[in-house]
Amino acid sequence: MEKVVLVTNIPNQYRIPLFNELNKQFKEKGKELHVIFGALSYKNRKTIVDLSACEFDYQILKTTLFFGLENKTGFLFYGGLLKSLKKLKANRLIVAGYSFATIKIWASTFFRKRAYYIWSGSIRNKEKEIGSLRKFQRKQLIKRAKGYLSYGTLAKQNFADLGAKAAEITVIGNTVDTGFFGQETTRIRTRLAQESQKHLTYVGYLTPRKNVQQLTVVLKELLQIRKDIMLDIVGDGESMTKLKSVVKENNLENYVTFHGFKQKEELPKYLAISNCFLFQTDFDIWGLVLNEAMASGIPCLSSVNAGATEDLIKEGITGFKVNFEESKQVAEKINWILNNPTEMTELASRAENFITTEYSLSKCAERIVTLF
Repeated sequence: MEKVVLVTNIPNQYRIPLFNELNKQFKEKGKELHVIFGALSYKNRKTIVDLSACEFDYQILKTTLFFGLENKTGFLFYGGLLKSLKKLKANRLIVAGYSFATIKIWASTFFRKRAYYIWSGSIRNKEKEIGSLRKFQRKQLIKRAKGYLSYGTLAKQNFADLGAKAAEITVIGNTVDTGFFGQETTRIRTRLAQESQKHLTYVGYLTPRKNVQQLTVVLKELLQIRKDIMLDIVGDGESMTKLKSVVKENNLENYVTFHGFKQKEELPKYLAISNCFLFQTDFDIWGLVLNEAMASGIPCLSSVNAGATEDLIKEGITGFKVNFEESKQVAEKINWILNNPTEMTELASRAENFITTEYSLSKCAERIVTLF
């Protein structure tokens, strides 16, 4: 059976369901998916990954870290990659991003016939442009690629800016197991007693780039309008201590609950009680938490600084695009959402239907498989 080889960094609980679906669809076409992971994990990752859930053939390369920068950048050297590709007789490849794996595969094409697709969600960061050397490097990797798989519209534009031909760029979307979040959240929600307190929810890492502190500014504005609110912060990270200090300094302890890091299976119980999901970030190439929240049937306010917002949020139809720095306007929008439950139930239903059809595992996998 012909193999399609996919090379990526580490096993991820969000990717395994997609790879399972990819393998299923490839087999229906008489092909087989083989995944090569650069390492088992990074030291700073708390996520527990069940490798027994992998229904596809895979291997994990030696964990070689380049310059020991793994905690900051996750750069892996992918030791033994070319040897593995030779053994697999792999000539049709999908490689994630512009990693050392991509560089090695690019270099190998000068000595043997090998078609590779670059799978990337990279978008332009107006606040932090990539250097000229890195841009030159990416352009060279793109030149020899057979095609490009982009997360969304902004990633497609970034590919084009680096020299990729528009006809060779396929927007496949970025997804999670939407069925799990929809079903589990609904199951829990149907058993909940209605409460007067309204829950605003943030799920994600607490890092400077996420700038979750901005949500406390919005919260202060909202508290001038109403007091029946609680901001649930689900996540952990280097900004946790500072964020807790900000909450205390602003006398917000009664309106903010820190729940810490939670595994995927634990998230639905927090999403089930949410009245409004707040996806704040100063920069994200995508933001899978938005997929999760929409699949869970929650009205979402999503940052204009996230790639996912461009593709998933249709203003007033599937959610709302906001700049959280405009704290007063955001607070007023949240207040309106909380005061209009009927309209928000309809909006959340549209969002859930959109995400579970257009961004389901099967739909995103299908967009990839059709290229092969």
